[in-house]
Amino acid sequence: MIDEKESEKESEKEEKWTEHEKHRGNPFYGVGWGLILILAGLIIWGHINYPDMVGENWWAWAFLGVGAIILCLNVARWFVPEYRRSLGGPVILALIFMFIGLHGLDRLATFWFPLFLVVVGICVIIYAIAHRR
Repeated sequence: MIDEKESEKESEKEEKWTEHEKHRGNPFYGVGWGLILILAGLIIWGHINYPDMVGENWWAWAFLGVGAIILCLNVARWFVPEYRRSLGGPVILALIFMFIGLHGLDRLATFWFPLFLVVVGICVIIYAIAHRR
C-alpha cells in the first residue's frame, strides 16, 4: 500500500517534470526569445537615435514585432513534424498583437480593428466547436 502511494507520487513528479521539460529540445522557443530580445534592443535603439520615427509609439512597434515573431515561429514550427501542434491559439494571439500594434501606429482605420475582433471571435468559436468533437 505504501509502495503504491510512493510510486504514484513518483509518477506524478515525472509527469510534472516531463511537462516542464517538453520545450527543452524545441529550438523554436530559444529562437523566439532571442528574436524578442533583439526586437527590444532595436526598439530602444530606434527610440534613442531616431525619435521622429519611433516616437512615443514604441509599445505599438513592440506589439507588432512580437506578433510577427509569434506568427512566423508557429508557422515554421508547423512544418517540422516533431514540433507540430495546433496553430489556432498562437496564431490568433499573434494576429491580435499585430493588430494592436498597427492600431497604435494609426495604420488601421476605425472600421478594420472592430471587424478584426469580430472575425477573431468567430474563429475562436469555430475552433472551440471543431476541437470539442
